[in-house]
Amino acid sequence: MLPVSELLENQSNFKPDLIFDGGESGCGELLLEMRLALRKVPANGVMAVITVDPGAPEDLPAWCRMTGHTLLGREPLDRRRTAYFIQKTGL
Repeated sequence: MLPVSELLENQSNFKPDLIFDGGESGCGELLLEMRLALRKVPANGVMAVITVDPGAPEDLPAWCRMTGHTLLGREPLDRRRTAYFIQKTGL
């Protein structure tokens, strides 16, 4: 299995400022950890969130709408992991 950074370099249209690997975290834990990681991203920067959480396709867009951040897109990395690209608001 290729490292996430290598997968993103090879197949992603997005170039994130930060890669956050949520591992096996479920929705609640994933969102809390994501929020902390997003603090390290500059205004209008992009964070890639890597997750295997089956609820992420519904949860991450909803979280972005509630927080004002923009979900730019998602890309499957392999059979289990998906990368979600979130642009941080300029606040």
